[in-house]
Amino acid sequence: MTAPESPARKPRRSGAAGCWLVGFGSLCLAMMLAVIGLLLPPFSLPEHLLGLQYESLNAQMPAVSLGDEFAVSLIGEGGGDEFALRLSQAPPADFETDDAWRLAKHHLPHYLALQSPLYTIAALGDAPDQLRFSLDLPPDAPPQVLSLYGWDGSQWRFIPSTQADGKAQGIADFLPQAIAVFQAIPTAPIVAVSYDIRQELTDEAARLATIISPAGLRPTRQGGLIGSLAPGADADSAYLLLPRIGNYDDPRAADPETAAFIISNPALRDEHVKQITSVASYNRFDGVFIDYRDLPSEARGDFSQFIVQLGASLAAQGLRLGVAAPAPSYQDGDWDTGAYDWRTLGGAADYLKLRASIYPPDFAAESTPSVHAMLRWAVDEVDRHKILLGLSAQSVREADGRRTLIGYDQAIAGLGDVALVAEQVSETGSVEPGAEIRASLDGFEAFAGVDAALKSPFLDYSGDKGDRLARIWLTNAAALRHRMEHTAPFALAGVAFDDLLGDDLLPGLPAAILRYKAQAPPPAAASDLALRWSIEGSDGLVNRVTAGLNDDLVITLAAPEGHYAVNMDVIGLDGAVESRRRGAAIALFEPTATPTPTPTPSPTPTPAPIVLAPPVESADNADSFAVAAPPPGSITIAIGGHVTGAGSSRAIGAMRSAGMTWMKIQSRFDYRSPPDTAREIATAHSSGFKILVGTVGRPHELGQGGQGYVNAYTDWLARIAAQGADAIEVWNEPNLEREWPRGRISGAAYADMLKLAYGKIKAANPRTMVISAAPAPTGVSNQPASIMPDNQWLNEMAAAGGLDYLDCVGAHYNEGIVRPSQTSGDPRGDNYYTRYFYGMLNGYISITRKPICFTELGYVSSEGYRPLPAGFNWARNVTVAQQAAWLAEAAALASQSGQVRLFIVWNIDFTRYDSDPQAGYAIIRPGGACPACAALANAR
Repeated sequence: MTAPESPARKPRRSGAAGCWLVGFGSLCLAMMLAVIGLLLPPFSLPEHLLGLQYESLNAQMPAVSLGDEFAVSLIGEGGGDEFALRLSQAPPADFETDDAWRLAKHHLPHYLALQSPLYTIAALGDAPDQLRFSLDLPPDAPPQVLSLYGWDGSQWRFIPSTQADGKAQGIADFLPQAIAVFQAIPTAPIVAVSYDIRQELTDEAARLATIISPAGLRPTRQGGLIGSLAPGADADSAYLLLPRIGNYDDPRAADPETAAFIISNPALRDEHVKQITSVASYNRFDGVFIDYRDLPSEARGDFSQFIVQLGASLAAQGLRLGVAAPAPSYQDGDWDTGAYDWRTLGGAADYLKLRASIYPPDFAAESTPSVHAMLRWAVDEVDRHKILLGLSAQSVREADGRRTLIGYDQAIAGLGDVALVAEQVSETGSVEPGAEIRASLDGFEAFAGVDAALKSPFLDYSGDKGDRLARIWLTNAAALRHRMEHTAPFALAGVAFDDLLGDDLLPGLPAAILRYKAQAPPPAAASDLALRWSIEGSDGLVNRVTAGLNDDLVITLAAPEGHYAVNMDVIGLDGAVESRRRGAAIALFEPTATPTPTPTPSPTPTPAPIVLAPPVESADNADSFAVAAPPPGSITIAIGGHVTGAGSSRAIGAMRSAGMTWMKIQSRFDYRSPPDTAREIATAHSSGFKILVGTVGRPHELGQGGQGYVNAYTDWLARIAAQGADAIEVWNEPNLEREWPRGRISGAAYADMLKLAYGKIKAANPRTMVISAAPAPTGVSNQPASIMPDNQWLNEMAAAGGLDYLDCVGAHYNEGIVRPSQTSGDPRGDNYYTRYFYGMLNGYISITRKPICFTELGYVSSEGYRPLPAGFNWARNVTVAQQAAWLAEAAALASQSGQVRLFIVWNIDFTRYDSDPQAGYAIIRPGGACPACAALANAR
């Protein structure tokens, strides 16, 4: 479907002696009236001027009508003795046959069908700013698909209206030459998909979407834009590319103050419109989508003016505008849209995304304030062919009167994981063959059901006393299709999703959206949930049983000695696997007085083993730590590795096997002869990798060259961006004297450099991600001339405004000797926060409130080499197996955090091993093996 063109601006009003229109095919009376005005003294226009039936519209005569069928009236004060109308009508048949209607018929959108006579309006004099129109509604047409449209001489324009007592009452801010009631004809629905900067567009989403809106651009208080787009979108694809400009990275932490500040200042508002239009045009976008959330109600007028200006500016470039608005609240019998004036926004934009309620029961009834009732009101306010119904693909948790969106794994987490209780457990933790083993879930009691009216499955969790603690509404294909079908009764443009690319959704949702788009029959009704237990041995599946949610599984394993896994899948009654819970392992051996023989290989429980007696972690011996591999699908963020060179075939092979999509190189700026990175960038791209260029300067040259050096360095960064770098890290560890002039270490000084770099990089290539320099993790505070603690440096950089000039905050985590999930127990004893993965991540987030990019994350191991040098003796006990497992776990935890955008492993293939044991960090070990590659691949 092609969206209707943006409505034209309000036409210029004529003077007292001019005319708006006499009628189709008639001559303008302006010249005749001018002559009469010269001959006659001032007087009110007569009703029968020149034999034509004109009627004055003024305070004494506030309405003009054509029988009982059609009337035009004033709104408040308006009109005057110099304003008069002549009304007439033409039957629908004339619209088809009369040549006078040829232009209007040619411009009628294909999705409108005439349902009333055409009422024509001839006018003399100054028209008021607004007029009210009353038309009879056709008696047999469904009222929810009827709307008023007016012909302005070049296009048909939607007129907001209400319906009551068989009439449509509309208010227009232009004087139409003709007006009529039209019925909307359903068209192929639009599907709009937006995704955030931590996600990447999938081929599946690209195929089903009509509009793609990658996030990443945000407004600045100067009226400009910062950020880079989420990856994957292509301006040359079949879908429309309308990047999302939002005032948030995380919708739970919007920044309404910045947006309100810009739009309240006319100069900044003009600059903002100019910047948005320029970025959209320069990058060959099809337009933009504005999503400024949580604006205060007092910003209503300013936001409306901003959208009107932006719509006109984009339309002049042939570009489109989409605007997102929250669901209205229903108060005192009326709908309140707060800062978002739907009539104005809908008139200025090409698409208006209305975010619906997330509460599934609101999609059931037609009574107010259901979604149906909201849409019934919305189509009278906004041209329905611009409305996209904003839906969520996530599930919903309802507890304590609150409703929150959650992922599917979160939704069923309350079921718990597999717990085993066995008879006759030996001292070694094994059980005898034939012993009874009881398997159950260790979570809450749960009841699964299906709401037939909503076509939605649900899960109720109960407490010890049987009281319901929470209800989880599960969004599967049938439930989502039911919600999407709310567009059909109103012939809306389509649907829009902000979370379709989330990694924790029920399967089958994209297929359901494709069927909706093709208007194919909906999927089968939602099914109840059940548990499917599997017992697996080293030779494969032993048995499989399906049971209810609260049924225990009693196992008697009369089987050969060995290790067995008990796994459990949550399934629908159609047999489709919807989630996999954490399994448990058990050893089956006959008791013996002799040492236990070497066991057969143990099958891996899905996703991670839990033994009956878990090992005790000891902070005194890192080798004793037991590490469970993260389950498949745990790593969802972009991962990559630091390489010796983009053309290293040794590194490329390992990275591909690990599932990496990024590589990092480092380039040092030379004041006299800046290095050229074009070949490295091209080589990375030709091998299928995105590339991060870590840039390093020379501290003594920076100290001597001052601002001239900074200017030259940032010019070099712009050239790197222009050569196609996907990301640039601006400098390296500037809180150390080896990287920044001694005695001048300052987060504020770095912020000045970053501001200059950001502007030049974005001007050269807006798609290049700008990453701030990662500080070295250090808690030292007694050497201010040579070392600054990383948290102090970050606070200084933030206070100086540096956070407005980056897309991602750089971080280096390279001193870990405990597993990433630990938050205490480091044997070094100082417990500085960067000793721990979560300590660094949460610490940096608390300071910056920005996405984090780990541009170096690694664990050093001397295994296969001589002992580590003295400065790295703290890592002497770290094994290669731990290095592999901890990297995979760190990547999984980074993914789960929702705060990490990029994860670069330090490093892939370095071979230097001296006072700086870079090879100890390398995941390609002596002999060519790469255990970390397998660990990372298994968790993707």
